Amino acid sequence: MEDCCAATSNLIHGLWAYGVASCWIAGDKMDYNEAVRELMKVPPEYTLVSLIPPAGYPAMGEKMVPPKKKTFDDVTFKDTYLD
Repeated sequence: MEDCCAATSNLIHGLWAYGVASCWIAGDKMDYNEAVRELMKVPPEYTLVSLIPPAGYPAMGEKMVPPKKKTFDDVTFKDTYLD
């Protein structure tokens, strides 16, 4: 499971590096899992870990802007939990 999640994340980040957009929708924990399994004819012995919609370039004139990088203080804490 972890390898599939890492591969999905790396694939999407790699696409972004080339200006191609996509996202990670979901996998086996979603209500529509069985419908997707049937649609794609996936045998029951396989687990749908991640679903990635078709990747593509932004519309003409649009520019992909990566999210602003968070500061160190925004992503760390010590001895307490912060919301």
